[in-house]
Amino acid sequence: MVRIFFATHALCFVIFFSALGTDAIAAVSDQAQRHFDRGTAAVEMAVSESDFEVAAGEFEEAIRLAPDWPEAHYNLGLVREKLNDLDGAIYSFRRYLALAPQAGDAAAVRSQINKVEFRREKLAKEAQVPTLLDGTWRGFMSFCGGSRSELRFYHWGGGEVSVELPVNWNADPGVATDPKRVAVETEGRQVRFSFRSKSVVPGIGTYYCDIEYDLSLVEPGILKGVIKQKDAPGREVILKKR
Repeated sequence: MVRIFFATHALCFVIFFSALGTDAIAAVSDQAQRHFDRGTAAVEMAVSESDFEVAAGEFEEAIRLAPDWPEAHYNLGLVREKLNDLDGAIYSFRRYLALAPQAGDAAAVRSQINKVEFRREKLAKEAQVPTLLDGTWRGFMSFCGGSRSELRFYHWGGGEVSVELPVNWNADPGVATDPKRVAVETEGRQVRFSFRSKSVVPGIGTYYCDIEYDLSLVEPGILKGVIKQKDAPGREVILKKR
């Protein structure tokens, strides 16, 4: 195996590329070898996602010219995994094993398939979070000198989520009544949003507070986390979907 080190987004990765034996080299055309080598060079020089897409294209061309070349399928699987094309990566790894069942790294590649399948399942669950948020959630929420009991999340498609706030939660009623104006950030199962709340004390005045919600979808229908308020300790909160 030949180790190729490359760096991207300030992180270092290692990709293992199978070295070609004499028999394998003889079995493929010069053009297939050329694209294989170009794909390897693209990975060595990669600094962005588009560079890995170029590498994938080169390995795909090598496979078109030499469909039964195990190493080309393996390398394509590694690049596809890097590009988060997990279905494609699994297919390429399985194709490698089908073509080289006695390969010395067969057990390691089977383990890699198991890991990629786990990632795929995890990402599929996380992709459901925006849809699962859509609707009304209830729970005791205390901040800025008062308490509230209800939130309404909206999923607009394409992963975009926002939250509607009761008018008395926000300093600007125009913002509060327009749910698309209060954006919600989702990352995995994490759910975050912030806004400025107001508290009106009759005869004294109106007070404003900057509020941040930091929540996690622990299971469908249950959000747990903390409500943070500047210059005040965070308050734990549990919300349940109505």
